Amino acid sequence: MPQISYIARAFVQERLLDAETGFNYWFPFVAPDYQDVAAFQLVQGTNLFIGALTAPLIDQSGNATYPMCILSSAKGSNNNIVTPNEFAGPLITNVDWWIGFYDSAPPADTESLGDAIEDAMYETFNNAEYYGLETGTGLTYNGEMDFTRGPVQQGGPNWIQLIRFTMLHRFVSAGR
Repeated sequence: MPQISYIARAFVQERLLDAETGFNYWFPFVAPDYQDVAAFQLVQGTNLFIGALTAPLIDQSGNATYPMCILSSAKGSNNNIVTPNEFAGPLITNVDWWIGFYDSAPPADTESLGDAIEDAMYETFNNAEYYGLETGTGLTYNGEMDFTRGPVQQGGPNWIQLIRFTMLHRFVSAGR
């Protein structure tokens, strides 16, 4: 098949890193709306990773920088929404944000940083200016994104929390 999962991940990665319309633009813009949230930038290999990784696994390497973002392909389904094609169906990409807290005790506010990341994610991918983004590769994203916040737990710098964004894409490929 013609790089189906790769194309979806590359689209998400490009949007996140875009300095003019992506997460790296929006996060510094929304962060001041939240108390004690410092702006940061995503940098490939520093706090942005590709693969089915977890923050605790990256912590073991000694290279963890928080907050960190991990992109992975979760699921695809060739249900032939358009026929005949080699692949025609939905793809799911996970965008896992691991936020870390350096406090020795559980922090009094673990929600503000998550709220700021959430705002920047929705601005990056669902802002009306970017609706129906077409990549020219057969991949379309129509703003279908869910998020789930996990509990704060010990790990990382002292405390970590997973926020998973699940993005639904549509992909149509005629093959090679």
